Amino acid sequence: MNDPFDLLAMGGDDDDGGLSSMAVARMSIMASSYFGTAITVSALVPIVLYVVARWRDAREPSADPQLGLKFALGLVRVVTLQLGLIALCLLCYALTLKRGTGDLARIAFGLLIPTTIFFVIALWGANKSNHDQRPMVGRMLDGWSLVQCAIASMLGTILMFQGLMQKQGTELTKIGVCMALPYSIAFAVLLGARLRQAAIDTAMTAMLPPYPPAFVSVPPPAPPAPVVPPPETYAPRE
Repeated sequence: MNDPFDLLAMGGDDDDGGLSSMAVARMSIMASSYFGTAITVSALVPIVLYVVARWRDAREPSADPQLGLKFALGLVRVVTLQLGLIALCLLCYALTLKRGTGDLARIAFGLLIPTTIFFVIALWGANKSNHDQRPMVGRMLDGWSLVQCAIASMLGTILMFQGLMQKQGTELTKIGVCMALPYSIAFAVLLGARLRQAAIDTAMTAMLPPYPPAFVSVPPPAPPAPVVPPPETYAPRE
Protein backbone atom coordinates (compact mmCIF):
# COMPACT_ATOMS: atom_id res chain seq x y z
CA MET A 1 0.00 0.00 0.00
CA ASN A 2 1.36 3.37 -0.94
CA ASP A 3 1.71 6.08 1.66
CA PRO A 4 -0.71 9.07 1.29
CA PHE A 5 2.25 11.42 1.11
CA ASP A 6 3.70 9.41 -1.79
CA LEU A 7 0.32 9.41 -3.52
CA LEU A 8 0.04 13.14 -3.12
CA ALA A 9 3.54 13.68 -4.44
CA MET A 10 3.07 11.35 -7.40
CA GLY A 11 -0.35 12.75 -8.30
CA GLY A 12 -2.23 9.59 -7.27
CA ASP A 13 -2.36 5.96 -8.33
CA ASP A 14 -5.29 6.18 -10.73
CA ASP A 15 -4.84 5.10 -14.31
CA ASP A 16 -5.57 8.58 -15.67
CA GLY A 17 -2.92 10.17 -13.50
CA GLY A 18 -5.42 11.94 -11.25
CA LEU A 19 -5.43 12.14 -7.49
CA SER A 20 -6.54 9.05 -5.61
CA SER A 21 -9.14 9.06 -2.86
CA MET A 22 -6.42 8.81 -0.21
CA ALA A 23 -4.61 11.83 -1.64
CA VAL A 24 -7.85 13.79 -1.74
CA ALA A 25 -8.49 12.86 1.90
CA ARG A 26 -5.01 14.06 2.80
CA MET A 27 -5.61 17.34 1.02
CA SER A 28 -8.93 17.71 2.85
CA ILE A 29 -7.19 17.25 6.21
CA MET A 30 -4.60 19.87 5.27
CA ALA A 31 -7.31 22.28 4.12
CA SER A 32 -9.20 21.74 7.39
CA SER A 33 -6.11 22.62 9.40
CA TYR A 34 -5.60 25.75 7.32
CA PHE A 35 -9.22 26.81 7.79
CA GLY A 36 -8.95 26.15 11.53
CA THR A 37 -5.92 28.42 11.71
CA ALA A 38 -7.73 31.09 9.71
CA ILE A 39 -10.74 30.95 12.04
CA THR A 40 -8.49 31.25 15.10
CA VAL A 41 -6.67 34.24 13.64
CA SER A 42 -9.98 35.86 12.66
CA ALA A 43 -11.17 35.52 16.25
CA LEU A 44 -7.98 36.99 17.74
CA VAL A 45 -7.50 39.90 15.35
CA PRO A 46 -10.52 41.95 16.63
CA ILE A 47 -9.20 41.65 20.20
CA VAL A 48 -5.78 42.90 19.12
CA LEU A 49 -7.35 45.73 17.12
CA TYR A 50 -9.45 46.80 20.11
CA VAL A 51 -6.38 46.89 22.38
CA VAL A 52 -4.46 48.92 19.78
CA ALA A 53 -7.40 51.32 19.37
CA ARG A 54 -7.61 51.86 23.14
CA TRP A 55 -3.85 52.41 23.33
CA ARG A 56 -3.87 54.95 20.51
CA ASP A 57 -6.89 56.70 22.00
CA ALA A 58 -5.09 57.02 25.35
CA ARG A 59 -2.32 58.95 23.58
CA GLU A 60 -4.77 61.54 22.24
CA PRO A 61 -5.30 64.82 24.08
CA SER A 62 -8.97 63.91 24.69
CA ALA A 63 -10.55 60.46 24.91
CA ASP A 64 -13.06 59.30 22.31
CA PRO A 65 -16.38 58.78 24.13
CA GLN A 66 -17.82 56.65 21.28
CA LEU A 67 -14.86 54.34 20.66
CA GLY A 68 -16.59 51.22 21.99
CA LEU A 69 -19.77 51.92 20.02
CA LYS A 70 -17.87 52.50 16.77
CA PHE A 71 -15.79 49.37 17.30
CA ALA A 72 -18.90 47.24 17.86
CA LEU A 73 -20.62 48.65 14.78
CA GLY A 74 -17.47 48.23 12.72
CA LEU A 75 -17.10 44.61 13.81
CA VAL A 76 -20.71 43.92 12.82
CA ARG A 77 -19.97 45.50 9.46
CA VAL A 78 -16.90 43.29 8.96
CA VAL A 79 -18.74 40.06 9.89
CA THR A 80 -21.82 40.80 7.81
CA LEU A 81 -19.67 41.73 4.80
CA GLN A 82 -17.88 38.39 4.93
CA LEU A 83 -21.12 36.44 5.36
CA GLY A 84 -22.66 38.34 2.47
CA LEU A 85 -19.70 37.51 0.25
CA ILE A 86 -20.02 33.84 1.20
CA ALA A 87 -23.68 34.01 0.17
CA LEU A 88 -22.68 35.52 -3.18
CA CYS A 89 -20.17 32.70 -3.69
CA LEU A 90 -22.91 30.14 -3.04
CA LEU A 91 -25.26 31.95 -5.40
CA CYS A 92 -22.60 32.07 -8.10
CA TYR A 93 -21.95 28.35 -7.70
CA ALA A 94 -25.68 27.59 -7.78
CA LEU A 95 -25.89 29.17 -11.22
CA THR A 96 -23.37 26.65 -12.53
CA LEU A 97 -25.28 23.57 -11.37
CA LYS A 98 -27.54 21.55 -13.63
CA ARG A 99 -29.63 20.16 -10.77
CA GLY A 100 -30.30 21.54 -7.31
CA THR A 101 -29.86 25.14 -8.36
CA GLY A 102 -33.02 26.30 -6.62
CA ASP A 103 -32.15 24.71 -3.27
CA LEU A 104 -28.66 26.21 -3.13
CA ALA A 105 -29.94 29.57 -4.36
CA ARG A 106 -32.53 29.66 -1.56
CA ILE A 107 -29.79 28.95 0.97
CA ALA A 108 -27.70 31.76 -0.50
CA PHE A 109 -30.56 34.27 -0.41
CA GLY A 110 -31.46 33.17 3.11
CA LEU A 111 -27.95 34.18 4.14
CA LEU A 112 -27.60 37.25 1.94
CA ILE A 113 -30.80 39.10 2.94
CA PRO A 114 -30.31 39.21 6.75
CA THR A 115 -26.61 40.02 6.46
CA THR A 116 -27.41 42.90 4.12
CA ILE A 117 -29.98 44.26 6.60
CA PHE A 118 -27.52 44.15 9.50
CA PHE A 119 -24.76 45.63 7.33
CA VAL A 120 -26.95 48.61 6.42
CA ILE A 121 -27.93 49.10 10.09
CA ALA A 122 -24.28 49.05 11.19
CA LEU A 123 -23.33 51.47 8.40
CA TRP A 124 -26.17 53.81 9.39
CA GLY A 125 -25.09 53.72 13.04
CA ALA A 126 -21.50 54.51 12.10
CA ASN A 127 -22.63 57.54 10.08
CA LYS A 128 -24.58 58.80 13.12
CA SER A 129 -21.50 58.59 15.36
CA ASN A 130 -18.44 60.84 15.43
CA HIS A 131 -16.74 58.77 12.72
CA ASP A 132 -15.95 61.84 10.60
CA GLN A 133 -14.17 63.52 13.50
CA ARG A 134 -12.50 60.34 14.86
CA PRO A 135 -12.12 57.90 11.93
CA MET A 136 -9.36 55.73 13.44
CA VAL A 137 -11.53 52.77 14.55
CA GLY A 138 -13.51 52.55 11.32
CA ARG A 139 -10.39 52.66 9.18
CA MET A 140 -8.69 49.93 11.22
CA LEU A 141 -11.64 47.57 10.77
CA ASP A 142 -12.02 48.48 7.10
CA GLY A 143 -8.37 47.58 6.67
CA TRP A 144 -9.04 44.19 8.27
CA SER A 145 -11.91 43.63 5.81
CA LEU A 146 -9.55 44.55 2.99
CA VAL A 147 -7.04 41.92 4.15
CA GLN A 148 -9.74 39.23 4.44
CA CYS A 149 -11.04 39.94 0.94
CA ALA A 150 -7.52 39.87 -0.48
CA ILE A 151 -6.75 36.50 1.12
CA ALA A 152 -10.05 34.95 -0.01
CA SER A 153 -9.61 36.33 -3.54
CA MET A 154 -6.10 34.89 -3.70
CA LEU A 155 -7.30 31.48 -2.49
CA GLY A 156 -10.09 31.45 -5.07
CA THR A 157 -7.64 32.35 -7.81
CA ILE A 158 -5.30 29.54 -6.71
CA LEU A 159 -8.15 27.03 -6.78
CA MET A 160 -9.15 28.21 -10.24
CA PHE A 161 -5.66 27.72 -11.67
CA GLN A 162 -5.24 24.41 -9.85
CA GLY A 163 -8.41 23.19 -11.57
CA LEU A 164 -7.18 24.45 -14.92
CA MET A 165 -3.96 22.49 -14.51
CA GLN A 166 -5.78 19.23 -13.77
CA LYS A 167 -7.03 16.87 -16.45
CA GLN A 168 -10.50 16.71 -14.91
CA GLY A 169 -10.53 19.83 -12.78
CA THR A 170 -13.72 21.39 -14.10
CA GLU A 171 -15.45 21.30 -10.72
CA LEU A 172 -12.44 22.78 -8.92
CA THR A 173 -12.23 25.50 -11.55
CA LYS A 174 -15.88 26.42 -11.04
CA ILE A 175 -15.40 26.59 -7.28
CA GLY A 176 -12.35 28.81 -7.71
CA VAL A 177 -14.11 31.17 -10.10
CA CYS A 178 -17.20 31.43 -7.88
CA MET A 179 -14.98 32.23 -4.91
CA ALA A 180 -12.59 34.60 -6.63
CA LEU A 181 -15.21 36.69 -8.44
CA PRO A 182 -17.16 38.18 -5.47
CA TYR A 183 -14.08 38.58 -3.28
CA SER A 184 -12.04 40.20 -6.05
CA ILE A 185 -14.80 42.75 -6.68
CA ALA A 186 -15.07 43.49 -2.95
CA PHE A 187 -11.29 43.80 -2.69
CA ALA A 188 -11.19 46.25 -5.61
CA VAL A 189 -14.01 48.36 -4.14
CA LEU A 190 -12.45 48.50 -0.66
CA LEU A 191 -9.01 49.24 -2.06
CA GLY A 192 -10.37 52.02 -4.25
CA ALA A 193 -12.19 53.55 -1.28
CA ARG A 194 -9.04 53.47 0.87
CA LEU A 195 -6.90 55.01 -1.88
CA ARG A 196 -9.49 57.72 -2.46
CA GLN A 197 -9.60 58.52 1.25
CA ALA A 198 -5.80 58.60 1.38
CA ALA A 199 -5.75 61.07 -1.52
CA ILE A 200 -8.29 63.30 0.25
CA ASP A 201 -6.27 63.20 3.47
CA THR A 202 -3.11 64.13 1.58
CA ALA A 203 -4.83 67.05 -0.11
CA MET A 204 -6.27 68.29 3.18
CA THR A 205 -2.87 68.04 4.85
CA ALA A 206 -1.26 70.06 2.04
CA MET A 207 -3.84 72.82 2.54
CA LEU A 208 -3.01 73.23 6.24
CA PRO A 209 -0.60 76.03 7.19
CA PRO A 210 2.88 74.86 8.21
CA TYR A 211 3.49 74.42 11.88
CA PRO A 212 5.62 77.15 13.53
CA PRO A 213 9.13 76.05 14.49
CA ALA A 214 9.42 74.87 18.04
CA PHE A 215 11.39 76.74 20.74
CA VAL A 216 11.68 80.01 18.86
CA SER A 217 12.93 82.77 21.11
CA VAL A 218 10.82 85.84 20.59
CA PRO A 219 12.45 89.09 21.79
CA PRO A 220 10.39 91.05 24.30
CA PRO A 221 8.58 94.07 22.98
CA ALA A 222 10.29 97.42 23.25
CA PRO A 223 9.15 99.60 26.17
CA PRO A 224 6.84 102.43 25.24
CA ALA A 225 8.33 105.83 24.70
CA PRO A 226 8.00 108.21 27.67
CA VAL A 227 5.18 110.63 27.43
CA VAL A 228 6.44 114.20 27.61
CA PRO A 229 3.79 116.63 28.85
CA PRO A 230 3.28 119.65 26.65
CA PRO A 231 4.81 122.91 27.89
CA GLU A 232 2.54 125.11 29.94
CA THR A 233 1.24 128.15 28.19
CA TYR A 234 0.49 131.35 30.06
CA ALA A 235 -1.85 134.07 28.94
CA PRO A 236 -0.13 137.49 28.51
CA ARG A 237 -0.79 140.06 31.24
CA GLU A 238 -2.74 143.12 30.31
